[in-house]
Amino acid sequence: MAAPTGEVEVVNKKPAVRSVRRVANQIPEEILKDPELQDAISVLPANYNFEIHKTVWRVRQAKAKRVALQLPEGLQMFACVIADIIERFTGADTLVMGDVTYGACCVDDFTARALGADFMVHYGHSCLSEFHTVHTQYQGLIQITNYLAELKPDYEVLVPQCRPLSPGEILGCTSPRLDKHVNHLENKLEALGRSFTRVLLSEIFPSKLALMADVDAWVQIACPRLSIDWGTAFSKPLLSPYEAAVALQKVEWQEVYPMDFYSNQSLGPWAPNHPDNQPKRPTRKQPQVCVS
Repeated sequence: MAAPTGEVEVVNKKPAVRSVRRVANQIPEEILKDPELQDAISVLPANYNFEIHKTVWRVRQAKAKRVALQLPEGLQMFACVIADIIERFTGADTLVMGDVTYGACCVDDFTARALGADFMVHYGHSCLSEFHTVHTQYQGLIQITNYLAELKPDYEVLVPQCRPLSPGEILGCTSPRLDKHVNHLENKLEALGRSFTRVLLSEIFPSKLALMADVDAWVQIACPRLSIDWGTAFSKPLLSPYEAAVALQKVEWQEVYPMDFYSNQSLGPWAPNHPDNQPKRPTRKQPQVCVS
């Protein structure tokens, strides 16, 4: 799931040369300098950038009638204020989506469309999955990777990267599209004669899993951090793919816990991108040549 740990090493500073930066799709001045809008935004905490000016502009551009707001739990306390601002300065109706979101992997455009929204503001990260059901704007409140690009002209910086993770990303949940035929965990369970059942959930709750008391252990493939950070909250073992690989005797336990579940350079067969778990490609037949 994450790149190997590595420090960012600053070699030496370059001469200070500033280039003029062009801004595409610039927000109109009448929105940026609207005193009433500025006063409304001042209610929100100054250490977060909710990009209200940009949101108002985009909603007006799209001529949206109903705007859906999707925020992570830690920011939902500001949802009503943001909704009031959008309604006041765009004339659109707003609705706050109560389902939890952990970032770009949970853009709930289907629910937004079902609720009649024609515009959605997702407070998370960039899009990791393709969809076309509703206009969506992505808001990133506190980001790091953008500042790495800002520092690059001034410094010679060595930034570690483990694809497909972003440069400098040590821990993240960036996931490429995985082949649907990669069933390495189920194949191992079948080989050991263990029974299993697939369970699909929008979110993994301890109370939900507790209802299925006949299950002895769970292997969740949503995010390894669920097992690492919150595994003790569950009544039955909640294993990550790596922990399941150890329990199924595919690999030995490692002193340094591997966080490379989505890495293209995975350290072991617990990861979907490991060569052992890729579907076998058919062997290309070589043409036969007859010489007479």
